[in-house]
Amino acid sequence: MISPLLANIALHGMEAEVKAAMGKDLNEWYKATGNKGRRDSLRSLTCVRYADDFIFAHHSKEIIEKLTPVVAQWLSGMGLTLKESKTRITHSLAQGGVNFLGFNIRQFRCSVHHAKKGRKTLIKPSREAEKRHQASIKETIQRAPNTGALISRLVPKIVGWRNYYRTVVSRKSFEKMDHLMYWKVFAKVSRDGNAKTVTKHKADTIHAHLPQHTDQKITRHIKVKGMRSPFDGDWTYWATRLGKSPDLTPRQAKLLKSQKGRCGHCHQWFETEDLLEVHHVDGNHRNNKQANLQLLHRHCHQGITRTMLHDKAKHVEEPCAAKVASTVLKPSGRGDSFA
Repeated sequence: MISPLLANIALHGMEAEVKAAMGKDLNEWYKATGNKGRRDSLRSLTCVRYADDFIFAHHSKEIIEKLTPVVAQWLSGMGLTLKESKTRITHSLAQGGVNFLGFNIRQFRCSVHHAKKGRKTLIKPSREAEKRHQASIKETIQRAPNTGALISRLVPKIVGWRNYYRTVVSRKSFEKMDHLMYWKVFAKVSRDGNAKTVTKHKADTIHAHLPQHTDQKITRHIKVKGMRSPFDGDWTYWATRLGKSPDLTPRQAKLLKSQKGRCGHCHQWFETEDLLEVHHVDGNHRNNKQANLQLLHRHCHQGITRTMLHDKAKHVEEPCAAKVASTVLKPSGRGDSFA
């Protein structure tokens, strides 16, 4: 884990420095060529980086072509060089698109009814990533000495791969991986089995005990806003996003995420200065099921509690104010009586 950290430290500030150097070069280029047309703004120059892998994107090919030597010069000051086999210039609409960190990024032309600019961007698992995963599954199945080892070794590989690609267009890739995995398990069992029926039954049993790639729900990644950090004290944002926060109890953070940052009563957004309380919907504080809990503002919770106590008091039977009439008195036996 120290390698990506050191790479991030070494390349920190590269985007800002490259943009500044590009600005000077572009000004000289514009003066030399006498270009009076629209100048490409460097604001649209985007850099995406993870450790020592990075991509620069811009809508102008000329800008990208001038960018390569500038990046190489900046890296040379740190004793680093660009790897020629991994450095290339391509268009997002080109056949094959762009492969980055195991993802394939490609744009497709479409109607303006589907996308405002007539282009639709799809991010999928790359072909190379699929082949590596298939090879890893095949090797694990072939080397497993028994069924228990096969299942225990495959589970982390399946779960890890599907979690990595759960935010992109991966449904077809997941279906393909499940299909190939089943037949690899079938081939493994058939080498040791005799009857075809017994082999199929055993393969189905093993496959049923394995997590499926398609069990993973596709959830789109939501970009972190601005320059926010988990350590900036904004517990409302991070608990709503991650479902956990050092400033909240685990139950409060989980409820905040499920309620998408809103109060369960007034439906207003929570603020960092708000006081929070957990409300039991049915009034039973022993019923701590998720469906019976709501996260509320303290003043909202107090208002609901007063209403519940008032309603409960209404249903309590009050004693009658008047005395119950007594029975008719019996005669005293002295001859006098009441009529």
